[in-house]
Amino acid sequence: MAPVEFVLRAPLQPDEDTWTFDLPSPLPPPCRGQGKLLRFAPEGLVLTLDQFPSNRVLHQDIPDQYILASFSALRFKDNPPSAAANYIQRVLTKGLFLNGQQYRFYHHSNSQLRSRSCWLRAANTDEELDRRIEKLCDVSKINNIAKRAKRIGLLFSGAEIDWNLDPTHTKDIPDISLGEELFSDGETIS
Repeated sequence: MAPVEFVLRAPLQPDEDTWTFDLPSPLPPPCRGQGKLLRFAPEGLVLTLDQFPSNRVLHQDIPDQYILASFSALRFKDNPPSAAANYIQRVLTKGLFLNGQQYRFYHHSNSQLRSRSCWLRAANTDEELDRRIEKLCDVSKINNIAKRAKRIGLLFSGAEIDWNLDPTHTKDIPDISLGEELFSDGETIS
């Protein structure tokens, strides 16, 4: 059976600033490990079901609340690269609506950043998403934005659950400076 695809908009235009869609029929129930994939390309915006990568966030949440957004093919012909970058920024800032549910930018892993993809999650506010992140890992004391983003990104990196470790047996260890070198992101088992 061919995968179900919904073309939400075709073609895409560089100046679009709203993404509100109602599917003509519901998506079929996903198979185990599958979820909503949204592919942005100049030819169109396509929603389908695809295999989700495994990560710690999805293991602890409801995968149906997520959309994996891929911008890897988004380049507007006869426009500078900044046109696609600005388009992506508007999508991630404003979010999108699918069947009345708002999906907002949640985060990305380091590899997703390179592949131009990220996670959107059903939510009404950014604060709601921030609270979800805080439940998964305490980043409240990390003031360096790059380090904070990297720590959150680790939650979205590929991972299979092998062993459930009680958080009371772990602790953060401080960064180590040696000359001009800074070694960070340390955790240890106590």
